[in-house]
Amino acid sequence: MTNTTHLEEIKRRIEEIEKTGNSTRDDIRLILVDLRLHLESLNWSRKYRELMFYCNWSLHNKLDRGIVQEFLKKIAEVTTQEGDEDPSKQISEIISTARLRLQIIEILQKAGISTLLFDNQQNWKNFFDRLLPFLIERPLQYKKGNWLARLFKWIQKLRKEVAKEETYIRSFSLLEAKSLVTDHPLRKGPNLKPSHCFWRITVMPFDETFEGPLYYTEDRSAFKS
Repeated sequence: MTNTTHLEEIKRRIEEIEKTGNSTRDDIRLILVDLRLHLESLNWSRKYRELMFYCNWSLHNKLDRGIVQEFLKKIAEVTTQEGDEDPSKQISEIISTARLRLQIIEILQKAGISTLLFDNQQNWKNFFDRLLPFLIERPLQYKKGNWLARLFKWIQKLRKEVAKEETYIRSFSLLEAKSLVTDHPLRKGPNLKPSHCFWRITVMPFDETFEGPLYYTEDRSAFKS
């Protein structure tokens, strides 16, 4: 893989994190900045789609075209399909944190850069926990009127009433579980804890919101340690 000055900066920053055992939000942001610049300089944005999606999402407030809108299209297709299944698992797969992690590892390995931050489960959790606030602060906006939101059964389960006509999805965002009201039906369940992350879509023109849990798409066996 062709090296760039951006990879050299990533290597320096990762070595410093491993030496001190500490990382900050700024460290994570700057690693993503350099990963994005590296991909763009080699015209590899399409080759590492999930990585580019998260880089763009964490760094920009307005993303009305390109890869981000392509991911939003997939999410819209899932959330507007007929059926009574909660779309949370499908959404979690679309924006897979597993593919994000593996794409970062692939880039670093081929450049001879340590992957300990991403091979170790606790290190990866720490990395994503520091990335998450950047995502929460930046709801992704759909192009207005681009995706109609139908009335479908899993929304009925949440006892929401949304008109079937003239509605559209305005935005997709992530939020912490503590941002949900205490008696929200999706807070109830043996596997839900306050630290879990949730997704939210906003449907217009009534400004209705619907939420569901964001699942991890890989288990402990996927990590080296």
